[in-house]
Amino acid sequence: MQNIKITTIKKVSSVDFVKQVFECYRRKEVFAITNESSERLAELLGPIHKQITPESGGGWGSFELTDCHDNTPAQIIFSSGTEGLPKAIVISHRALSDVTARLNNMMKPDSTIREYIGVPVTYSFGLGRCRAVAQAGGQFYIPENGFNLSEITRMLATDEINAISAVPSLWRILLSQDEQIKPFAHKVRWIEIGSQWMSAEEKLRMKQLFTNACIVQHYGLTEASRSTLLNISEVADEKLGSVGKAVGNVEVKINQDANICLRGDHLALGQMQDGHLVPLVDNNGWLATNDTGHFEEDFLYFDGRSDDLINCSGVKVSPELIEQAVNKVIDGRPVTIVGIKDEQRGEGFLVVKSQQEQSDESLIAAVHDTLLSQGINARASIKVQFLAELPKTETGKIKRKVIAQSYTPKRVKRKSSLTSVMNIYQDLFSGQSVTHDSTFKSLGGDSLNFVQASVLLEKYLGVLPQHWELLTVAELEKAKTQKSGFWTSLEMSIFLRALAIISVVLVHAGVEILSGPTFLLIFLVGFNMARFRLEDFKEQGAWLSFARYASSLLVPYYLLTLVYFAWNRAVELDVLLLYANLISAKITVIFPFWFVQILAQCFIIIGILFSFKSIRQLMRENAWFYSYLLLVGFIGIRTVYPFVWETAHLNDLVPIRFIAHIWLGWCIYLADSTAKRILMAVTGTVFAFIDTYVLTLAMGNDLEFKAKALWIVLGSVTLPFVRSIMIPRVFKALLNMIAEATFYIFIFNGILIYMFIHIFKVDSIVLAFFAGMVGSMVSWWILEKLRLPVLIWRSIFGRKQAKNH
Repeated sequence: MQNIKITTIKKVSSVDFVKQVFECYRRKEVFAITNESSERLAELLGPIHKQITPESGGGWGSFELTDCHDNTPAQIIFSSGTEGLPKAIVISHRALSDVTARLNNMMKPDSTIREYIGVPVTYSFGLGRCRAVAQAGGQFYIPENGFNLSEITRMLATDEINAISAVPSLWRILLSQDEQIKPFAHKVRWIEIGSQWMSAEEKLRMKQLFTNACIVQHYGLTEASRSTLLNISEVADEKLGSVGKAVGNVEVKINQDANICLRGDHLALGQMQDGHLVPLVDNNGWLATNDTGHFEEDFLYFDGRSDDLINCSGVKVSPELIEQAVNKVIDGRPVTIVGIKDEQRGEGFLVVKSQQEQSDESLIAAVHDTLLSQGINARASIKVQFLAELPKTETGKIKRKVIAQSYTPKRVKRKSSLTSVMNIYQDLFSGQSVTHDSTFKSLGGDSLNFVQASVLLEKYLGVLPQHWELLTVAELEKAKTQKSGFWTSLEMSIFLRALAIISVVLVHAGVEILSGPTFLLIFLVGFNMARFRLEDFKEQGAWLSFARYASSLLVPYYLLTLVYFAWNRAVELDVLLLYANLISAKITVIFPFWFVQILAQCFIIIGILFSFKSIRQLMRENAWFYSYLLLVGFIGIRTVYPFVWETAHLNDLVPIRFIAHIWLGWCIYLADSTAKRILMAVTGTVFAFIDTYVLTLAMGNDLEFKAKALWIVLGSVTLPFVRSIMIPRVFKALLNMIAEATFYIFIFNGILIYMFIHIFKVDSIVLAFFAGMVGSMVSWWILEKLRLPVLIWRSIFGRKQAKNH
């Protein structure tokens, strides 16, 4: 490219512009379409041979097109990307001819075509239409002031035009006012729709409106024009959601990141950078795009731009698909969905409306319902903003990143969050609509903020009512009392969690008689899972809920893993990939990896279980009954597997054992009658002794401490009947804090105790205990209160996302 003379043609969407372009085609003179300064162009493209400034003015054009199949540079087009600086894309004569031939072979225009080109001819789509019409020997009309529905209607009425080309955003304007054009729609014979996203319903309306037209939509990019073609007028209605198939010498595939990849004669030669041509394809000729998609029966479906996808709690959502569903159910003008930063979920959803009259609450509800149907519960992360006019490119693409960057969160100042239940919930569920009928559970509360909510509510209410999480804001407000005294109530599940983790630290400090509190902790995981996630599991499966806990579970684990690898001066793949407990018993007080590995493996089992629609349907019909049947099955597996798979060398720390412990807690929460509670107390007690006593004897192993069984019995006989316990008020805040920090205490206390005893040489169980507790609590505060797991998680996967996109 350095030895090629380049002509620049200024961007003027006019008839003379097309004339100058076609002259360059005829002379095989490489040209660049641009508004950049000559200095900037010289830096980017190299020496500029000459500059052409076309005359302005629309009107009719009719030119001959020289057909050339040479794989030599023909033109340089600056892409109309929605973000950042445009790219200088070099297109060959062969690519231009290939695109025109494939397009006209499908649309079959003839010399009678008289087309209204509704997009600027300075861009790939508009200029491509000029070439297609010229190749057919027809005429095209360039509107003086851009797409104009009234002008189109008038020209159809007078038989001046019989073809129209425009991008989806312009077709939507026409469809919203179709009464105007309907009497003349039968006169349209050819239509091409640009490559922006368009819903199946909109395409069907196009098909029904323009009954005599050959309607073709393409998917492509500046660097890969018209890669797939969809003949809307002929394809079955159920395929209208696609963007068609590859036609001619074009190949399409989806790579491992779900991105669309293209190969063929239509691809650009490369991109100009500092006067050099840089290829865009890999060694096999594939161009990896920033668009995501999938195939269904050889039809390509466009799922959205990777850089527009909204990553909410690790789930990537296409804003176009959300818009499509929401705009069907709301009143007023269509809205636009944009991804914005969200502290809790990484990214949230900004609903951009162009009518002030549209209710924020109704829009939030519509988006929330749509997200729920896709398995995402993120109401608190939905915001609304009014914009009279959306920022767009010249080809009508919405600049989503520009909107996101301009968004400023509304800040509501309150004197104190303890002035009402409403304010407490508004602080906890920031940005979410809280009404007098809202409950902690209906607002999406879970075990992550349950303790915090109970503390705040008790401070305000005086006494926390039983089952407060199911009471509405209005009901809680009525329960407000001035009572306070020496005694106060504490959730039994919170008390047991605090008791268990304190006992874990005592065991690590040397009080071995308390052995086994981890069994109760795992049991409580199931209890809280049923309490806060059952409804989500029934509707959408378990994977999204588990993804939310990923940063809090895995970041501390991998921080400790790095310490462990440095300690041993070796990387152990089984520890890294969370399966060490299945290979060898790496059970140490210092590095309790097995606990996280067991949880992760049990979560996978439960995730697979709830992936089956039949299981979710059974849970919807009778959650208790079918959960109990599963528990019996899990206990049966626990009873049988030692005779098939010897796990004594693994200390029996395997997921098919502990899934029964988790499910026992799950079923105990669901026990909602006296008979069921008694059954669960008996089931739990029997299982405890089978698990820790009978099987160990049957397998000829050393007898486990009976205390391990007693921890499971403790949970099984207390939680079904006692949901709260009275304790001195002075201890409640401390126990709440300990319960909230349970996971971090479990992870970090061992290494702190080890350092205290073996490095600092302090031989005291009491001091070792306090060192483990206090040090772990500090670690919890630093990591969780400063949200470091979220920040670390986002920094790692955010970069990966940016790279992939």
